[in-house]
Amino acid sequence: MDLQATNPAQYDSPDLNWGIIGAEDNPTRIFFRAALDELLGQDVLHGRVLDAGCGVGHLFNWLKDKGVTEVVGIDPSGRNIQIAGERYPSVELHQCTIDEYAKQAKKKFDYIFVVLVFEHIRDLRQACTDLRGLMHTGGDLYVISGDMDYHITTGKDIRKNLISIDVVQELGDGALETRVVRGARHGVETTMYDIVRPTEHYRTMANEAGFELTYEASFRGPIGMPPELQAPNPMSHGFRFKAV
Repeated sequence: MDLQATNPAQYDSPDLNWGIIGAEDNPTRIFFRAALDELLGQDVLHGRVLDAGCGVGHLFNWLKDKGVTEVVGIDPSGRNIQIAGERYPSVELHQCTIDEYAKQAKKKFDYIFVVLVFEHIRDLRQACTDLRGLMHTGGDLYVISGDMDYHITTGKDIRKNLISIDVVQELGDGALETRVVRGARHGVETTMYDIVRPTEHYRTMANEAGFELTYEASFRGPIGMPPELQAPNPMSHGFRFKAV
């Protein structure tokens, strides 16, 4: 089954202006860092951190501010890794997928962050297993993923003047591959593909891989989002899992 959502080449498109989309003051990036602040709570980060699906590195300064001194970033997109390397030359970076990195990693991690990454992985069970293998027992896995209903129904309706969302195919386990077209955003139209799943998939697969859910929260959108774009149901969900 061919999937566009798992193809990292979609992030290599020159139409994507990472100077804007990946900027640290981008409202969406601020939103997700605030969401991670809630998931983190009073915990202090004091060990090795893996940013799995690091993109252009929008979490790196946030992690540094949390006291982290050793960060590894991985991403399958060559363009993302190139830009991240230019912006953060002191961070260890690898162009690879989670499963590829799991086969080559020499050390384990105390914390792993996975922000809007499972939307581009077909085999969620294997990804969770690989992540558990990369972690010390007692380590924390932080996950943020989009809400399925918001993505394909509510969010589609209230954002119809900004984007179009279509279901490309059903994947047989309740998951869907979708195509998102952002019309003339930042002066250019972009098309991206995602895999959206019922929220319980994340809890189930993580539990089967050896994680225990310790905290969960729902988030409704970036601070300052116009009222017409807000919805009564969550835009995304966050999870903190303990490796047991």
